[in-house]
Amino acid sequence: MGLANEAALKMREASLSWSESYPAMEYRHGPISIGDDRSLVWMLGQAPDGLHDEVAATGATWVGSTLDRSPS
Repeated sequence: MGLANEAALKMREASLSWSESYPAMEYRHGPISIGDDRSLVWMLGQAPDGLHDEVAATGATWVGSTLDRSPS
């Protein structure tokens, strides 16, 4: 979560745009409702099953990244 918090902060500083970081399941049960075609959802690590499709249904752009995935 630390990497996501730092990324959100850098986005706010660099672009003066609203950005937040959430654990995936918390995002799914709340903030996803404000996603639209002007939103970007950047997933760090492995997404829970179905989250990509739920984000796509809002019209938001999905960017996935495995850079923060814990080693198995």
